[in-house]
Amino acid sequence: MSEQEWAAVSAPADGAGRTRVRGWRWVVRTAFLVAALVACGLVIWRTREDFLAAVADVSAFPLVLAFLAVLVGGVVPMFAWRVLILDLGSPIPLAAGARIYFVAQLGKFIPGSVWSVLAQVELAREYRVPARRSATVGLLTIVTAAVSAVLVLGLALPFSTEELRRGYWWVVLLLPPLLVLLYPPVIRRWSALLFRLLRRPADDLDVSVRALAASVGWMVVAWVFYGLQLYALVADAAPDDVSAGPQVALQCLGIFALAWVAGLLFVVVPAGAGVREVIIVLGLASVLPSGAALAVALLSRVLLTVTDLLLAGLAVLAYRARRSRDAV
Repeated sequence: MSEQEWAAVSAPADGAGRTRVRGWRWVVRTAFLVAALVACGLVIWRTREDFLAAVADVSAFPLVLAFLAVLVGGVVPMFAWRVLILDLGSPIPLAAGARIYFVAQLGKFIPGSVWSVLAQVELAREYRVPARRSATVGLLTIVTAAVSAVLVLGLALPFSTEELRRGYWWVVLLLPPLLVLLYPPVIRRWSALLFRLLRRPADDLDVSVRALAASVGWMVVAWVFYGLQLYALVADAAPDDVSAGPQVALQCLGIFALAWVAGLLFVVVPAGAGVREVIIVLGLASVLPSGAALAVALLSRVLLTVTDLLLAGLAVLAYRARRSRDAV
């Protein structure tokens, strides 16, 4: 986006784009941010002793590699979200989009599973994005993430443990109904129904198949990096008599995708806390002793939480720096 386009879309209320935040909206946003930061802090605080003990047993290089993989895996979903919002006609600049997406993602740590989407709706109001559009894109991003996770799981499950295959093969059956939810005419119907139930006005939506496919593709890339994160930790923790080769790497990819889907299904649990760890420990049973598998799961959880905080902070700083340069 050019400097002129940025200036137009990010102008204050008396300009052509961004609107100012005043009054009760500022209070709501502040309350959301405080609640999200407290929830993130609790995740780190509750696991601090186990995390520090696990870190002591991990070599520096695998830990750094895992963190870098999580960092890339955390950035990529923003592009899966942005391709959809752009496709629906809201030209939000990259820095502003990153701020909206990453700050809103902190809402997943608050129990209820809807706060991230609601935060996206609220933050996108600054750029005059209709509520139905931003809410639908938020929900679509979750669906595309689920579709890509099930696809990855379907490819990796044959390389996993027999216990995991027997217990969770049915997750692949979620793919057909998820794909139906991504059919553009169906998207228009469920989005319109949702806003009718909320008694809110709604604009017409016409999501292209190309944008949906691109969003799924971005999320597949994210799962690959998340799987690499898990593999880096597993390869370091594996006993000397266990070969952590390509098959284990594929197994880690499928395990993480399955853990994310399981966490998504348990909507009352913030960010899948506890559920994902159980799946990871179960999935790694053929590679690691239970104690080492639990340590890996906890390391992964804290790395993901720290990365979410880091990306939100960096996105806000980048957005403010861009605004400051444009104001000069």
